[in-house]
Amino acid sequence: MTYDSKAATWRTRRLRGSSWQEARDTARNYMLNSYRVLLTRARKGMVIWVPSSDGNDETINSEFLDATAKLIMDCGIPKLEG
Repeated sequence: MTYDSKAATWRTRRLRGSSWQEARDTARNYMLNSYRVLLTRARKGMVIWVPSSDGNDETINSEFLDATAKLIMDCGIPKLEG
């Protein structure tokens, strides 16, 4: 799941082979619910990991990942350095 800052919405996608496909209907609802459950059960010490891209992996879209990381930090979750 990544955040699309231009559309101001969450994108739910699944990796099929070497490309991403939009998850729709039941699959999208399942993903949204899974993340909701994980994030509402958070306890002290939880880490949200957003991968970064070095540009060599075609399946990693740095635009969406950067927007997702920015949104998370804008919500007040600090970035771990290291």
